[in-house]
Amino acid sequence: MQESVFTRIDEIEKLDPDPSRGQELEAFELMNAFARGPEELRALIDRYGSSTTPIISQSLGSVVAVRAQEPTQEMARLVLTFVARFRCWKPDETVMNALTAVQHCLHYVEPSVGESLRSLSPFFRKCLAYEGRLWVIIRGHALALLPIIVHRDLINAIFTPEELLELRERIRELRRTAGEELRPELEDLQGIIEE
Repeated sequence: MQESVFTRIDEIEKLDPDPSRGQELEAFELMNAFARGPEELRALIDRYGSSTTPIISQSLGSVVAVRAQEPTQEMARLVLTFVARFRCWKPDETVMNALTAVQHCLHYVEPSVGESLRSLSPFFRKCLAYEGRLWVIIRGHALALLPIIVHRDLINAIFTPEELLELRERIRELRRTAGEELRPELEDLQGIIEE
């Protein structure tokens, strides 16, 4: 079954940049039906996690976000693998799905997973600098996840000291440039991330 599913997804991927709405739905449905368990989801992430094709990335991001709603340690590791491979930053919904999956896994991931947590650092920093159509939502969602990271004591496992300084500077910049749009999320960070 895997080979026939992957063959069809590969065919849909080749239709980019002009797939039909039906083919977008088909890609999601194929992945969603195939990824019944963690091994199947891992196979999808291994094969398509680095795709820069929007139709494939958006479909896989949706499936990962849906599966992450039932978090486990194994699912948290799969989400971290997906984020480490994440390359397609458009459309905006793809990034939102990835952030949603990360949100679910943050409550279950343990610091003991070690180096794989580091994949969240570049991902968060790119989200906080996101310039797309839904920049307020994406930056706000990323900011809203930072208190969870702090409360779960994951901050030093995710960010190096240099990256943490860069993160603090980015938050200060957001206060200056987008303070009104991101007010609730920025208020939640006072005294948590900032010195």
